[in-house]
Amino acid sequence: HDDGLLYLIPEGKTLICNTEKEEEGAGIRLAGQSIFNEHVWVEYNQEAGTCNLEPAHPDAVVWLNGEPLKEKTNLNHCDRLILGNDYVFRYIDPTKSGEKKEVEVDADGKPVVMDWEYAMEELSKKQGLDAETAIAEYKAEFMKELEDR
Repeated sequence: HDDGLLYLIPEGKTLICNTEKEEEGAGIRLAGQSIFNEHVWVEYNQEAGTCNLEPAHPDAVVWLNGEPLKEKTNLNHCDRLILGNDYVFRYIDPTKSGEKKEVEVDADGKPVVMDWEYAMEELSKKQGLDAETAIAEYKAEFMKELEDR
């Protein structure tokens, strides 16, 4: 859970999974009990200029810009991605990273910082819930399920 950690997405299909997955094909490994052994697929096609996300497990927690990811979806430059209970990422399209982007500002005219707090606020507004509380409840339920196994 390092700030500023960068994952380069290779050409083709990459599996984002739990660090415990030992099989071939595990591309990006994330620690944590809320990350499934097969969590989400990322498919990057440099020639077409596309990067898609697709759920790899029906119960995997994946939010894209505050909305649940239910089907294969194209990523856009600066999209926010929440995986499980602990990970927030921002997708940077390498073909657009050099472009000047209009700085988003809040109601007071201050620049918006797209960090964990921003992602949780976005999720809360779009889903009509308190994201931090919902994640804590989900985590408690998940831990109980693990104990019952």
